[in-house]
Amino acid sequence: MSDPKMKLNAVYETAKEQNKKQLCRFMQDMRRAGLKQRVYHDKLLWSGPAVVCEDVEAVLAQTNVPCLSVQKGKRFVVYPKQGL
Repeated sequence: MSDPKMKLNAVYETAKEQNKKQLCRFMQDMRRAGLKQRVYHDKLLWSGPAVVCEDVEAVLAQTNVPCLSVQKGKRFVVYPKQGL
């Protein structure tokens, strides 16, 4: 699990060092699509990059990486299954 105060650049570098290709790919795809990412930590010890959105399908259309989503109020958090 990553440090709760870890920044996105550090998440990417850590993922590269740990050879977590799907996580790196998700971050590259979201950056290419112009979607704002943030570091997300869920209740089940998952942590890594995520996108907060209103339309999950629009985010999923930008990547082939297997993802999960969770509803937070009226919005969704979309993140890759592979975490740090």
